[in-house]
Amino acid sequence: MDIFKIAGIGIVGMILTLMLKKYNPAMAAAAALAVGLVLFFGVMDILEDVIGGFSALIEKSGLGSKYIAMVIKIIGTAYTAQFAAQLCRDAGEGAVAMKIELAGKILILAMTMPILSGFLNICIEILNIL
Repeated sequence: MDIFKIAGIGIVGMILTLMLKKYNPAMAAAAALAVGLVLFFGVMDILEDVIGGFSALIEKSGLGSKYIAMVIKIIGTAYTAQFAAQLCRDAGEGAVAMKIELAGKILILAMTMPILSGFLNICIEILNIL
């Protein structure tokens, strides 16, 4: 999906949600969710290419496939938390949005610990060689 299709779907969705917001705020939130899902599934093929690129980089570096899975989970968590928080903001629930973002950040921090541990182990091995 190219940027013109994405922008067009987004603009049509925005107009639809603005019109619905006056008459039925719940339907406006549902329309915003639907537009977001259409856009997300529209760029899935691009996302598959990105994941393939990450996999190729990891294979060339020799770090192992477990790191690519961690990186993809971290990126997915960040995007999911941001998407959910933005939907909450669109529905007028800023406090819930902030809590979703905080939970996402804590999950990301927890998921990065094995990567950080592996990096520190590599640094320690390098220092021991010197």
